[in-house]
Amino acid sequence: MFDNNLSVKIADAMAEYFPGSRHVYSLSLAHLSDIEIWKYAGANNYAIITKDRDFYHFAMAKGHPPKIIWVIAGNCRNENMLKILVKGKADILRFMKKKKDILILR
Repeated sequence: MFDNNLSVKIADAMAEYFPGSRHVYSLSLAHLSDIEIWKYAGANNYAIITKDRDFYHFAMAKGHPPKIIWVIAGNCRNENMLKILVKGKADILRFMKKKKDILILR
């Protein structure tokens, strides 16, 4: 599940690489707080892809589910974000099979 701080266009483009990818907006969750999104993701077997440090802190304090994919990229264009995610595809797939809480991509 892609967080509010990432474009819906990124979520749509990444569905090719990760079937079932959704954006919080397409799930009608964009109005929820981070903790409510966290709870929804955990209850519905989603990992959260985000640029938001708050989810990192939730994962450190609470563990998983959900798993967090934290992209540290500052302000960047959608094309750059897509490159980071596509480049990290193999890492993301491995991460989803392990018992780790957080994957950091740069």
